[in-house]
Amino acid sequence: MSAAARTITFFHNPRCSTSRNAQKLLQERSVSAPFKVDTIEYLKNPLTNDQVRDILTFLDYSENPAVFSEFLRKDAPKATTVEDVQAILAEDPALMQRPLVVDWASKKAVIGRVSSGIAIKSAGERNTKASFFAILSFLIHSLLRQFLRSSATYEPMMTK
Repeated sequence: MSAAARTITFFHNPRCSTSRNAQKLLQERSVSAPFKVDTIEYLKNPLTNDQVRDILTFLDYSENPAVFSEFLRKDAPKATTVEDVQAILAEDPALMQRPLVVDWASKKAVIGRVSSGIAIKSAGERNTKASFFAILSFLIHSLLRQFLRSSATYEPMMTK
């Protein structure tokens, strides 16, 4: 008996080429992976205040206040608190940086297009900077490792 597939959430803007490329990578990897991708077009379905708070917490805003500015586009008003970010996105969800991938169960998040690299953070880890696609790949492989630990019956499909 295998464990249920995990779900990761992909906040997507189909008009953004980086977001479309990330979506393609997620779709390719999810074919043979034990997770499903829940794609949300955040301009049609904006993040809730609770989601914003959780994601900023996953990115460890308390240790790295630059997360506030990295979470928002450069043309967004300056934010210095979670509440600032929530208010900005409530008024205009398009000001969120994209793409954004969240693994709620692992408490990890990946933001695309950050000016100083990409930060991924989970409890007990330090921020790691790399390209968006490298971090997205790391997140996907992390999901696979966690699944393999919980299910001895999983056999990944080999693809070229």
